Amino acid sequence: MSKATRTALSFDQWPDNDKELWRAACASGGLFDRDGPASHWSEKTQLQVQKGYGKWLWALQQHGILTPTLPPSQRVTEQSLRNYHYTLTSQRLSSVTLVSRMTDLMEAIRVMEQGADLTLLRQ
Repeated sequence: MSKATRTALSFDQWPDNDKELWRAACASGGLFDRDGPASHWSEKTQLQVQKGYGKWLWALQQHGILTPTLPPSQRVTEQSLRNYHYTLTSQRLSSVTLVSRMTDLMEAIRVMEQGADLTLLRQ
């Protein structure tokens, strides 16, 4: 049996800034700190969105356009979304799964960069 080809970056492979933003988004605040915007999500939901975001990063890397120093929202362009869509459709994913992956991406960016422009992702 052959090993399946990996189609996502694991969390430890994410750019450092992305990891810090994700940890902050999922962190529960202390007495004087606010909870992160994803801290109320179930562990299952956090893991789903984290894995979905890892798929986005992997696709960017495969297309040679992952710029680790850019904030996550600045990597979202019409062309990068087209590339991501192409990557997902070439994996023969269902339309429901495609929508789920795009939702994971939007939710990850929404909680990692509050106030980010999500217009392209919402379209």
